[in-house]
Amino acid sequence: MIIRPMIPIWVMAIICGVLLICKRKGVWPYIRQIILILLLFALNLRPQLVSQKSEVRVEKTNAYVVFAVDDTISMLAQDYDGSRTRLYGVNKDCCEIIDAVYGAKFSVITFNNEAQVVSPVTSDGNFAKSTIESIYPLSTYTAQGTNLSLSKDVILKHLKKLREKGDGSICLVFISDGENTNGKKLESFKDVAKYVDCGAVLGYGTEKGGKMYYEEYGYKGDYVKDTSSYPEKDAISKIDEKNLKAVAKDLGVKYYNMNTTSTDKMIEDLTANLTKAEEVTEVEGYKDLYYFIAMPIVLLLIIEMLLLKKKTRQYSK
Repeated sequence: MIIRPMIPIWVMAIICGVLLICKRKGVWPYIRQIILILLLFALNLRPQLVSQKSEVRVEKTNAYVVFAVDDTISMLAQDYDGSRTRLYGVNKDCCEIIDAVYGAKFSVITFNNEAQVVSPVTSDGNFAKSTIESIYPLSTYTAQGTNLSLSKDVILKHLKKLREKGDGSICLVFISDGENTNGKKLESFKDVAKYVDCGAVLGYGTEKGGKMYYEEYGYKGDYVKDTSSYPEKDAISKIDEKNLKAVAKDLGVKYYNMNTTSTDKMIEDLTANLTKAEEVTEVEGYKDLYYFIAMPIVLLLIIEMLLLKKKTRQYSK
């Protein structure tokens, strides 16, 4: 037998103590009061018997979901859903993807001056969420500009290792605003495609673009400046869909502009191509006993009502 209190036991103990202090006149009325209070205390404990185990069938995603996230300063541009940062949209959408693929294994790659695997393969969705939520660009003093091609070799090496495991399909979610600001040409991602079973390229930003705040040590300074002009102006980052579509074409996946595409639609398309399997687990069932306690409570209340009615008639005579 187990108990699952509806109200914390210590709170219910105080309530019952107060009810006992309010003593009724007469021995039998007070005895009935004590019995009723004890029954209420027992009812709150919600006792349950462990019943026979039963099988539960759950659809489990048998896949690796790899997030490759651009964490350059341009991802701080405030042109997502009005005036939110692009990284805000990335966090929201990635967390929704993780929630939608129960049972999958996750890993996270970031790329700025260099690319690196920041989260090893894990089946813990909350850990993957925390990793994505903690992504923040390098400072303006160390950033060397954006180049999508920097991510290719690390992604390729990582996906190759996952393919060697051979225990699930591989889904690559490539995330960026598409800007190449270091003057180098975008390289082809066709070498990566052979390790990708499904996935998507998610683009963040607008053609109008947005300004960027860089927050450091909890202090939000001025907007990031465009140092190529004099006098310096606030830098504006704009989405480059040409690059993003080129990456999507090379990988053989769909491209989505996340300022104009609903997250639900993107996730529906993404999960439709994931390998899924039915997982059978055993869970213990529980049988509530509270109604055995509730019946005598109801009986005592009926008795009290009848006695009160009888006493009222006596006074009326």
